[in-house]
Amino acid sequence: MACWAELEEAAPELAARGRDLIETFHFLLAGTIRRDGTPRISPVEAHIVEGHLMHAIIPGTLKARDLLRDPRVVLNAPVTNAGDPGAELKLRGGARSRWRMTHCARRRPTRSRP
Repeated sequence: MACWAELEEAAPELAARGRDLIETFHFLLAGTIRRDGTPRISPVEAHIVEGHLMHAIIPGTLKARDLLRDPRVVLNAPVTNAGDPGAELKLRGGARSRWRMTHCARRRPTRSRP
């Protein structure tokens, strides 16, 4: 599975246009697969962090459960100008949870109270 940094290396112009769209809207539409096999479309906050496309999904939500069951996902930037095909971003792939790694790395030792 490719990361955003690999896309930037392989197709820098495409990655730059995609980054512009992500940074303009700050969200993407995520398509996941429900338990019954039908699609679910949900807006998700999106950021490019350290060469990875990250989208914020709250644990326990329906879309989070969809991705735990089936990690396939399609991401689409909002289309605001149907006449400009360069103003659209569509990605498909598999979601991976980074919560445990980032949560553990960000945890700070608790201070004892006097």
